[in-house]
Amino acid sequence: HAAAADGEAADAAEEQELEKREKEVPTTKKDEEPQESWEDLLESDDDDDAWDADKEPTSPIVEEVVEDVDELRYQGDELRTWWLDRKASPEYAAMRDQRASLPANNARESFVSLAGDATRDCHRDRVVVCGETGSGKTTQLPHYLLDAALCAGGERAARIRIVVTRPRRVAATSVATRVAQECGEDEIGGLVGYHIRHERRCSSRTKILFCTAGVLLRCLRGATSTHSDGDDGADFVRKATHIVLDEIHERA
Repeated sequence: HAAAADGEAADAAEEQELEKREKEVPTTKKDEEPQESWEDLLESDDDDDAWDADKEPTSPIVEEVVEDVDELRYQGDELRTWWLDRKASPEYAAMRDQRASLPANNARESFVSLAGDATRDCHRDRVVVCGETGSGKTTQLPHYLLDAALCAGGERAARIRIVVTRPRRVAATSVATRVAQECGEDEIGGLVGYHIRHERRCSSRTKILFCTAGVLLRCLRGATSTHSDGDDGADFVRKATHIVLDEIHERA
């Protein structure tokens, strides 16, 4: 009987302790705010597909990477061999005659000499191109830059990365499809890709990336895709050799 009485007393004491804890109200700091993720901070940008100039830009964390120059040259020479074989293919040749008939072809050499190779004395950091609608500015100028770099081989071919902005998402995807076909590609995401709101099709092989202005600005601010596989848009922009702002008159 004494053991049973001791057990009942212990149970009663435990119940009283639990009731006491339940009545206690946990204290929190009044000034404490919930933490926001990067996705929450950039949610407004994703909805509007534009950049808010009032927001303070973030500083992207860029790790210093020591590049192997010999490896880059080897990769560039491999790309050159592959590209010359591609240019000799029936798929590429089928588009060549159509492209040659565009007015932009008349300015090809002068454009590439000014914007193609930064090591040349005639190179300019900024080039403004004017032309009539349908002259081939959007589709041909990135192609000219790519062709010149890949045919050169070496580091130039390995490093070439071209970002082209379009005012609207549909325009970015449709032009990317056209340029991919002109490059002899069977599908998007290889040599030519695009990056728009909530959708990205590119890879480590991509050399020309079409995107909207909002995506470009977010990449410059350091925001990365939530569906990154290591080849996200921000990384591509950081390594870009050329940025082409298409339809610039719409941004005045």
